[in-house]
Amino acid sequence: MVEIDHFVLGAADLEAAAAHLETAYKIDFTYGGQHPSWGTHNSLAGLGEGCYLECLAPDPATEMQSPVLAALAKMLPFGLFHWAVRHPDLPALAERAKGLGIGVRGLVDGARTTAEGRELRWQLLFCDSGQMGAALPFFIDWQDTPHPSAGLSGPARLTGFEVRSPHAALLRELLGDIDTLHIIEAAQPGLKLDLTLPSGSVCWETGLDFPQGF
Repeated sequence: MVEIDHFVLGAADLEAAAAHLETAYKIDFTYGGQHPSWGTHNSLAGLGEGCYLECLAPDPATEMQSPVLAALAKMLPFGLFHWAVRHPDLPALAERAKGLGIGVRGLVDGARTTAEGRELRWQLLFCDSGQMGAALPFFIDWQDTPHPSAGLSGPARLTGFEVRSPHAALLRELLGDIDTLHIIEAAQPGLKLDLTLPSGSVCWETGLDFPQGF
């Protein structure tokens, strides 16, 4: 089943961003772990079964440099950075993307070690987004790893997610119908995430400096 898997909130400082999200929105984040291959670390908050928020920031322990790390370092206190779609057959999806004229960057194996010392592994597919930037998601298959949302609690729930793009027709053709996802044709690209909380609703949007994602 193809579904929205998670939303990436970029941040320059993970601890500061998590503290801000807890204070301002009463969303508690749990430290996830480090990504040694990418120079990042993360914290997670549940959005219900099968979906979660990932707060991602440069890992102070790394000396790596990359465009992604440079982009994250500018996000204060946090901002919508990218989003992920869960797909059960990434090789087939890669061929579908190629058939639509979308380049792919191969299948990438990912891993991180949890705070409890458990190693999680998954597989990713990145597409060459070109002018689409973060309007084009990346794709993930958790394979035999339990989905991270299973161990997360929290009051936030996903209400809807809107993607605005001048390439809306191509995005719809690649992604098909996904629950809670709305793709809208627009000259100015943008992402809008709507959540419900016990205290009410919250909406986060990208600004004019539209993120390129991964």
